[in-house]
Amino acid sequence: MRLTADIKSKIKSGHSVSSRFVKDSCTKLLGDTTPFAVQEAYKVIRTRLSFTSKGEKCPIYVITSSSPGEGKTLTSLNIAISFSEIGKKVLLIDGDMRNPTCHKFLDTRRENGLSELLAGISETVNVRKTKYDNLFFMAAGSIPPNPAELLASSKMNDLIHFLKEHFDYILMDTPPIGIVTDASLLSDAATGFIIVAKSNASRVPEVQAAVGAIRAVGGRICGFVLNGIGGKGSEYYKSGNSYGYSYYYGKDAELIISKDK
Repeated sequence: MRLTADIKSKIKSGHSVSSRFVKDSCTKLLGDTTPFAVQEAYKVIRTRLSFTSKGEKCPIYVITSSSPGEGKTLTSLNIAISFSEIGKKVLLIDGDMRNPTCHKFLDTRRENGLSELLAGISETVNVRKTKYDNLFFMAAGSIPPNPAELLASSKMNDLIHFLKEHFDYILMDTPPIGIVTDASLLSDAATGFIIVAKSNASRVPEVQAAVGAIRAVGGRICGFVLNGIGGKGSEYYKSGNSYGYSYYYGKDAELIISKDK
């Protein structure tokens, strides 16, 4: 794989794909109208992740979940936005080549992205600008027949080493580890994993299985993000847009989401 040494010349703007999805979902991305409590929750996540970097120049965080529909993609986007807000140069990679959705939130296309690069179809590292200062995006690309093999390839390692020279943080959205093994294949490259769960939806045995799958390959779990928490007295939650976050962090992430009482 031939990678250009000048990534600035390869940064491209995305193409607009306006849709109802974009209109509805953009309100959930961090911004000026985001409720204070949500903004503060992401600041806490950002701060605590900063202490897990192990002194790396460019930490790489892999975000996954135990099952679909737990909010990992939106969480990935908002953590990336949060780091970009403090002037860090951040790259978000859509590593979910089975069901990519990051590009929809960012109103761009998924083609000419990660899968084309890893499969050798393209040799251009297509990193796109976003509307957020300091935040860049690599789309998943066209859906390949062998996503796991591509993530486990030497080209993926080469790409990671290359990108680390150009960014302060790299975050990677991946498929639910309780469904497929894709996320676990990144254990050697990852600084750590973040497991996303959803209040009143995620099941404890499934989250525990996700933890076991990561630890089985020597992966390091930095923490858990529990979203969908309703807050009493908040007009934002009363409006039906339940969108709360909680972050759990401990030594080797020993704290698992507890059962409902």
